[in-house]
Amino acid sequence: MEGPPQADPERIHRLAFLQTTAFFYWLTYDRGKRKGYYFPGQFFYIDFAPRTNWGNPIMRAFMDTVIEWDLRLTTIAAHGFFKASIRRHRTAPCWSSAIEWNQNFRIVSLFGEEEVVKSVALTFPERVVSVAPYGTNQYVRYWRETRLADGDDKLFSFSD
Repeated sequence: MEGPPQADPERIHRLAFLQTTAFFYWLTYDRGKRKGYYFPGQFFYIDFAPRTNWGNPIMRAFMDTVIEWDLRLTTIAAHGFFKASIRRHRTAPCWSSAIEWNQNFRIVSLFGEEEVVKSVALTFPERVVSVAPYGTNQYVRYWRETRLADGDDKLFSFSD
């Protein structure tokens, strides 16, 4: 088997949470009051993937769902090595966050009212995981990666 270097999921989640929190504060900052806001509700991680798996069914479903939402922030910085996007559901208290690092790794999340976020998340497919024996009473879990064609990538699109 082959696979890319593995990142610590807890550190990835924490960094995405902190960056989304900072961007949301910036989006809601009121100069007159000298105050910004913390995002509303709960924060839920949906998926994270290396570039070789940006076309997986969960990432595709997330992208196809949130592309219709109101664009609140899209930034592409550091010559394309950092990207972030925040969109708001048009009728429900739910927001999306997508962050890309080093043109190689993405994490997508939802935040807002818990029941609404859960109802949106339940529309996404589940990851298909295979299990293979590895030694005595040990197993390896794996899934097939799916690339995303450049022309199909609209997660950080400025148009909505």
